[in-house]
Amino acid sequence: MENTSLIDSTLEGFAYYPESDAITPLCTKKRWTKKELIAQVNARANKPKDAANYPMTSLSNKTSDRVFGDLVALLDG
Repeated sequence: MENTSLIDSTLEGFAYYPESDAITPLCTKKRWTKKELIAQVNARANKPKDAANYPMTSLSNKTSDRVFGDLVALLDG
């Protein structure tokens, strides 16, 4: 396995190191914006076939928690 970037619901970045089975907050991208997270999810090649792209409109009216939850639900199918 390879190192993986993780993002929590507060849009804070972490890194997972499988060789030591460790998750650490010491990664190159510490804070993510709602727009960056949406772009990552919309660009995923392995999202469900019927999943629409999440709209990048009205982001100032949506909390980070709401966007994160919506994206999880979108990918969950």
